[in-house]
Amino acid sequence: MDEPLETSEIAVAGIGRLDAALRTTARGVLILAVFAGLVRVIRLASEILVGRQLGPENYGVFVFGVMATLLVPSIMMSILAIVVPRFYQEGVAEGRKEQIAETSVFVKRGALIAFVLTGFIALVAYPLLTLALTLPGSRTILAIMLSSLPLQVFNVFLASFFLARKQMLGYVMHESVLPIGLYALVLVGASFFGLTLLVAAMIFAFGRWIAGLIALNQLLRIGEGKPGLRMPWSCYVAYGFPILLTMLGNWLIIRLDRWVVAFGLDETQLGIYSAGLMIAMVVDFFVATVARNLAPHIVHLYYSDRAALDHYFRTVSVWLAAVLLPLGAVGAVFASTVMGIYGTEYAAAAMVLMWLILSRALGGVFGLAGYLLNGLNWQWLDTVNAGVVGTLSAVALILVVKPYGIVGVAVVWAIAYVCLQTVKQVECKYVFGLTSFSWRLGGLLLLAALLGAVALFARHEWGSSVWILLVSWVAMQLLLGAFVFLTEGSEFRRWIGGALRRRMTGR
Repeated sequence: MDEPLETSEIAVAGIGRLDAALRTTARGVLILAVFAGLVRVIRLASEILVGRQLGPENYGVFVFGVMATLLVPSIMMSILAIVVPRFYQEGVAEGRKEQIAETSVFVKRGALIAFVLTGFIALVAYPLLTLALTLPGSRTILAIMLSSLPLQVFNVFLASFFLARKQMLGYVMHESVLPIGLYALVLVGASFFGLTLLVAAMIFAFGRWIAGLIALNQLLRIGEGKPGLRMPWSCYVAYGFPILLTMLGNWLIIRLDRWVVAFGLDETQLGIYSAGLMIAMVVDFFVATVARNLAPHIVHLYYSDRAALDHYFRTVSVWLAAVLLPLGAVGAVFASTVMGIYGTEYAAAAMVLMWLILSRALGGVFGLAGYLLNGLNWQWLDTVNAGVVGTLSAVALILVVKPYGIVGVAVVWAIAYVCLQTVKQVECKYVFGLTSFSWRLGGLLLLAALLGAVALFARHEWGSSVWILLVSWVAMQLLLGAFVFLTEGSEFRRWIGGALRRRMTGR
């Protein structure tokens, strides 16, 4: 555990983090607002030019595709808003000029990739989507394509921070160009040869898996011309098949849910429902891709041991299969339920929020595992904090989708994100520093949040999304603080952490 800081040091550091948080979140919200407006304009133009020629079922897929694209800038800006300020502050604190210089490169490269790729999707993908939807039998396959587009952009964005320019070209070729060819192949097969969704999903999964293996070898060649640790094929086999089985399991859940719940939907709702259920597979793809890209890199740095790498991949694949299958089931049931309650366009927005809920919840789970493995560490606690807060806030935002629409959701989300990120940046490292000043600061923050919640409750009825958000945040802070206080240094954490460490490393 870090040594407790002096009161003056805590105050200076807290003010610095507050300033960085305000500036970063303000820029992020502004960029998201501009992009949301751009998407709105392009969507209206696409509807006028092409979208009105679509049938009601295909129009539902079109609406969902437009909203799903909003995930791309939100993921990227979240990464920049959280990672970059910390990376910069660590470089300043340790006097690393190289790290400070790399931070500016990260920001420029990340912003450039975000705008270029999202602009390409908005300006090119929408017209092509509306035209492609006129092909026979293309609706279901295009739903898979739409759902995986944000992930494709995220993969390239993530790889840009680890690879040199020459390596980046090869990675983009295998992560973007080759999957686009797979999309076209599957689409042609579905349209002209009558392939079922199961066969199309298997072709896509195996092709995407092979492309990922080639890209992974590109990623592992790190350093100045030095080859990285080459993975044995046993790692690929042990890792790939549980993920594939998980995808097929989710597909079966989707089909069963559609037979049981969705039979009463009209054609337009059924189009959005079919596209929205692919969110379950997006979660599979997202988590599996992050684990595939980052886990070998981490193992290479810490172990450089093929046996440890092989054992790590076997363990991760089993854990992912155990986590992702229930998430797929929850996603399918949630999608059909929201569709029945809210109707067409509101349900599409709620499905996007569902993806945010699942991704935030996974972040909280991984952060909790890091705490159990490594002890009281502010990065892990902040991850748990973000996961719980993000989950609760996304749930609360669903309540405002119906009366206020997607614009109201964006406004409430922006306000909540700025407030929570600001408070979190100040308290996450210092409230748990076990100093008297830290506990006083934490108590004041909690008291202020509680008083604000009471004031809001006096003006709003129960069920207000802002009220639920604040009360949930206060409760989460108290529970998280109690959990850390009771388990830090205890046999419980040592036992759980030791068991996890042995399972992950095989030692």
